[in-house]
Amino acid sequence: MSAVNHSKEGLLLFSYECDDLGVDLDCWFEHEPAEVGYRSRSGEQLEPDYPATWSLYHIYLPGSTVDIAPVMNPALVTAIEEWVASRADDDWQYRDDNFDKGGD
Repeated sequence: MSAVNHSKEGLLLFSYECDDLGVDLDCWFEHEPAEVGYRSRSGEQLEPDYPATWSLYHIYLPGSTVDIAPVMNPALVTAIEEWVASRADDDWQYRDDNFDKGGD
């Protein structure tokens, strides 16, 4: 996974090493942080807790401007989402530099 990520329209970029294709894919995610539900003063849980989620929105081949996410195998998309969710909290750094897919 790439250690430096860019933001674009609220999405975060990770580089996913895809062994099936033999390339690193540029994967754009939306991240929703975990939320702790409301508790009463005595500690009783009144609202549910929600885990963090990572939703994959776009996938690009290196140097490409064509989004291939719509034609990717759904099992691979799920695997990429699970992979980033399991590693993202430890491995990524956020950098807001107004990255534009058209040029870095």
